[in-house]
Amino acid sequence: MAISRRAPSQGASRQESRLSNQETEDRIMDWKLLFATFGTIFVAELGDKTQLACIMMAAQTRNPWTVFIGASVALVCVSLLGVLLAQVLTQCLSPYWIKKIAAAGFVLLGVLIFMDKF
Repeated sequence: MAISRRAPSQGASRQESRLSNQETEDRIMDWKLLFATFGTIFVAELGDKTQLACIMMAAQTRNPWTVFIGASVALVCVSLLGVLLAQVLTQCLSPYWIKKIAAAGFVLLGVLIFMDKF
């Protein structure tokens, strides 16, 4: 009686294949990053001037779906610009310096708003 067995290399290659498939799926969609991004942007946008502008426009026009679609497309475009700019900036600056420059920009805007210059 002959018992057929798989060579260890075949089983190992299938396991490696499954691992590489999982790694590929993780690279395609990082769910943790997706939910962290959604939560951060959602909380940051609550009650800001964009939301107030949407409320005002929807109330004035009485056409909330058009306002919703316009605001959604605008937010997608602004987010795309931010991601593309980050891709360019990370080629020449470290995340440390990008964070410092962004913080300085926020402080500058705060001072200008405080002084009624903006």
